[in-house]
Amino acid sequence: MRTLFFSVVVALISQALVSAELPDPCLQKPEIGPCRARFLRYYFDQTEGTCKEFTWGGCQGSVPFDSIEDCREVCGSSQPTGTPNYTAPDRTHITCVDNPCGPGDTCVDERYPIACFVAPCPKYRCYKNAESST
Repeated sequence: MRTLFFSVVVALISQALVSAELPDPCLQKPEIGPCRARFLRYYFDQTEGTCKEFTWGGCQGSVPFDSIEDCREVCGSSQPTGTPNYTAPDRTHITCVDNPCGPGDTCVDERYPIACFVAPCPKYRCYKNAESST
């Protein structure tokens, strides 16, 4: 009986130590690492509240998640209402967030015929909406 009790105590202490050493994967920043391979991996962007992809070099670095499903399951992923994500034909993933354009403008990705509110970025342009009076 003593041996069983001792084994349980050791197992619980070991589990607590292992859990204390592992960083929260939702707080980890992606690090490419020094190698030059190109593996698609995922991390949770705390600012936007979404899981995003990055290219991992194949060694060292920090790889919070191997799949977007794992990232979403562990960290969740909140998208603003009415602003869905869009994956372009070249597999470019565009995350729609709050509109950085002025009133009556629409922000679009010039490479593809989509209308999507996106984060400010040089590859996006703001255009006046035809039906806008401003």
